[in-house]
Amino acid sequence: MYKILSKFLDLALHTFLAWFLKLSILALIPYLIIKGDYLFAFAAVIAFIIAIIPSIIERTYKVHLPWEMDLLISLIIYLHTFCGEILYFYEKIPVWDDILHFMGTAVIAILAFMVVYTFHFTGKLRLTLPFIFLFTFVFALAIGAIWEIMEFGIDQIFGRNTQHSSLNDTMWDLIADFMGGLFASLIGVIYIKKSRPLERLKFTRPLRMIIKKKS
Repeated sequence: MYKILSKFLDLALHTFLAWFLKLSILALIPYLIIKGDYLFAFAAVIAFIIAIIPSIIERTYKVHLPWEMDLLISLIIYLHTFCGEILYFYEKIPVWDDILHFMGTAVIAILAFMVVYTFHFTGKLRLTLPFIFLFTFVFALAIGAIWEIMEFGIDQIFGRNTQHSSLNDTMWDLIADFMGGLFASLIGVIYIKKSRPLERLKFTRPLRMIIKKKS
């Protein structure tokens, strides 16, 4: 009974934290509109939509996604929008941008690894573990490169300075993306190789349920 209650309270706490972060992002939107920063207000809307995607998936397909992933996605978006832009952490902490690039790319790599490995696990695709690692790493790195292109476009079109007019800034961002993608991809491979069949079954369960309901 104690273990069940402890698990319930733990889940409730992390759910509360995840929604606190989501609603904090949502609260930025009227503030930014009043401030006249319409571009960042639009970005905050997109960030909020991304943050609630796990909740939408859960309601739509009646599956329970890992709360750690939901919390981590919300946290990274919160650190970028609220801490980075509103509290000016990008200016106050020189490595803040690199830290978020590392974390963001790592999360993308984890999500990509979960998807590809689940398709392999269910027999939808037949892939070797090294190929899953390579795909995950390259996919995460590609998303990081696309992000840099978007930042460049925003700077050119809207006169922002997200890249600090510096090639060094762009390259360090890409290096952080490289390290984050590599780290998460390796962790994924190690987890699959060291985990027991029951753990791998649990790891793939949310996406397997979605695939089953779609088919």
